[in-house]
Amino acid sequence: MRLKYNGKNVEVGSQLREKAERKLSKLDKYFQEDIEGNVTFSIVKNQKIVEVTIFLPGTILRAEENTAEFMDSLDRAVDALEAQIRKHKTKLPKEIFRRRDNQIRRHCRYRP
Repeated sequence: MRLKYNGKNVEVGSQLREKAERKLSKLDKYFQEDIEGNVTFSIVKNQKIVEVTIFLPGTILRAEENTAEFMDSLDRAVDALEAQIRKHKTKLPKEIFRRRDNQIRRHCRYRP
């Protein structure tokens, strides 16, 4: 996964970048090809906000979380993205099965 790191009102240091790489690397198991994404760290008042955007072919996945610490926000964002990825991956097979069932019903003699 190729990620770009941005900071708003905060300097994105190498330590924060490495921790984010490690957390987001667990999403690599869902993708066969190399994908791009953006990670934005920002501070508004006392809240530390992490925005993660992943660009997939045909869709964009995005999660934004804010807590008192960047790592907590990042953990929550990764969990939200993981749920979105699972939903996106299962959406296509469900649609294929739905179409196949409709075709079978059209050609079937018995109709309830």
